[in-house]
Amino acid sequence: MENNGRNKIIIIVSLATIFGFTSGIVGFIFARAYLFEKVFNIPFLGNEISFMNSGSNGSSFIFSNPKKVIVEQNTKVIETVNSGKESIVGIFKKSKSAAPPDVKENGEENVFDINNFFLKDNELGQGFVLTSDGWIITNFIPEDLKLLVGGGKSTTTPQILKLLSEYKIITNDKKIYAPDNIIFDDLTEYSYWHIEAKDLPVKRFITENEINIGQLVVAVNWEGWSWLSTIEGLDNGGKELVLSSDEYLSKVILTQNPDKEFYNSFLFSLDGGLAALIGEAGEIISVSNFLNCIECLLKDEEIKRAFLGVNYIDLNSLVGDGDKIFEKGALIYRDKNSVAVKPGSPAEKAGLKEGDIILSIDNIEISDHN
Repeated sequence: MENNGRNKIIIIVSLATIFGFTSGIVGFIFARAYLFEKVFNIPFLGNEISFMNSGSNGSSFIFSNPKKVIVEQNTKVIETVNSGKESIVGIFKKSKSAAPPDVKENGEENVFDINNFFLKDNELGQGFVLTSDGWIITNFIPEDLKLLVGGGKSTTTPQILKLLSEYKIITNDKKIYAPDNIIFDDLTEYSYWHIEAKDLPVKRFITENEINIGQLVVAVNWEGWSWLSTIEGLDNGGKELVLSSDEYLSKVILTQNPDKEFYNSFLFSLDGGLAALIGEAGEIISVSNFLNCIECLLKDEEIKRAFLGVNYIDLNSLVGDGDKIFEKGALIYRDKNSVAVKPGSPAEKAGLKEGDIILSIDNIEISDHN
């Protein structure tokens, strides 16, 4: 009898424990599904916890599963790389011993001639499609061509066309084109090549106002390699105190320097837009430097830039305890050659002189960003 009573007690305790444990699980599920989700915005299923509507008086927080964030970032990088590659081209030199496809040897058609083919990794330079009808920008230009072109104007003399005929431009989808025009920009030392083409893939250009510190960017080259980095800032004049209104290049500063494999390549924001061009020494030139050139290129086949003709000090970049009149604007000032206003320039014709402060141009105030 004692054993039977003891067994009944064990069974009752066991059942009570099981029921208690089950009730706890049910209660947790109920609280998570109804109470937490309604009151604290903690979802019943999923990896994100939101406190956006929890009455925190303006502060909004979202804690997401880090793995999910990394996966989404990687997906975006892959999409950007694949999209960017479409507009990158390779520049190759044609073999002088290449035979036309219809040449026959010993009475038989020349089916395969290695000189008519290009090894993709043997490009001389790489370029980026600017317009759907065939204008391409590149920092590659052969020395013999560089001696003949310049001044930012279209040049198609017989000698230049003969030299251009030695080169081929290959798109990412392996189509081969012959260049028929070239324009060289003396300021940036980039050149614009033209091919007879239609419907080439073009990308949006990122202006400096869209570039933010901490923004993720990815460099992509002709081979399709990619390199992820973060923007640290913009350099609009380097360490020089006296700047030129007409000769500076705005550069993008990254948290680390690009690897050599990405010299001469292209830098994209993760929305697929072109943010900068990476030069032959790894310098990163904002695409904003080229935007006006591209408009002139389309209209007149000529490189034109706004020209003012002054040297100046950016007062916005200085910190001092002097007169407040020197707190903002551009102070016209002599450079190392003792020139403040260039002779014959629009600035001289407008009566500007050394010591004047330019506060705005076309109603746009000169500030840290302009």
